Amino acid sequence: MQTKNLRKTIVQLVIFWLILTLGMATAAAQQKYQIAGEQTMAFTKQERSMVGDFEGHMLSLAEAEGVNINTGSTEFLNGAQVINFITSDLVNFSGPIQGYTISKKGNDSFYAKYEGKITTAISSDGTPLTTIEATMTWIKGTGKYQNIKGGGTAKGRYIASNIYTLEWEGEYWIEK
Repeated sequence: MQTKNLRKTIVQLVIFWLILTLGMATAAAQQKYQIAGEQTMAFTKQERSMVGDFEGHMLSLAEAEGVNINTGSTEFLNGAQVINFITSDLVNFSGPIQGYTISKKGNDSFYAKYEGKITTAISSDGTPLTTIEATMTWIKGTGKYQNIKGGGTAKGRYIASNIYTLEWEGEYWIEK
């Protein structure tokens, strides 16, 4: 009889422990927010160096500034000032890019690292068509974005030799 009661008590304790553990895990799960935006960026600095090993091969270091417009259902830094730092290794204005972006609005900001590619093709009328694709990882935040984690993707195009637009989307959560 005592063995039966002991088993029943052990089973009840195990069930209680499982409920408690699962409840704490659910409470600790991070809420994720879907975000999206558009940016129009203008180059403020550009340095290009021809490598010289073959025609059209250049290294580039650039800085661009602009503004973020929120397009997602979750408000995320609408009207924030954006600075992009870009390095690239291009052949005929196509190739890999990487860099960092900083978006700031008041005391709130977030920093992201990105990598991707620029592709330039010549249209039938001889005009260059340059597109951008990148993946981003959020690496730091301040204000209400302190401890931000997440990432996203961006696609864009040049609309002038010194201006480009980006459409981006992703998700974030605040790590506790």
